[in-house]
Amino acid sequence: MHGMGNLVPAQLRGAKACNIFKVQNASAICCTGSGSCKESFFKLQPDPSCGGDVCCSESSCQESSFRSVRSMACLGNNACEKDTSVTLTGDLIVGAGVQAGGESTFTFINAGNHCVRNSTFLKQLLIFVWIG
Repeated sequence: MHGMGNLVPAQLRGAKACNIFKVQNASAICCTGSGSCKESFFKLQPDPSCGGDVCCSESSCQESSFRSVRSMACLGNNACEKDTSVTLTGDLIVGAGVQAGGESTFTFINAGNHCVRNSTFLKQLLIFVWIG
């Protein structure tokens, strides 16, 4: 996905958006519709302004492959489940939803510090930031 010669983030909305797709060279991807980004292949080409992040909401990002991801958030019931495969260099955030990240493979590449967090941590962080 390109815009005027520059990489642009992809915002994939609506039920079943981007199913059975092959997307390359996106700078960031956010699958917000229930059932979106299923049975698809996504290869990111991160740039400094977007960073190569992926976010997936309820019942999205299932049975898909994500490559060259910096950090990924799987938030909501059944997000990133059912044989999803991800290679990432940064953090993985999995929500407290039923089966979020279940039956999937997350491969961390490059040596370094990685965080695996759940939504309880995020709620505590948001409360701290809000109060602080």
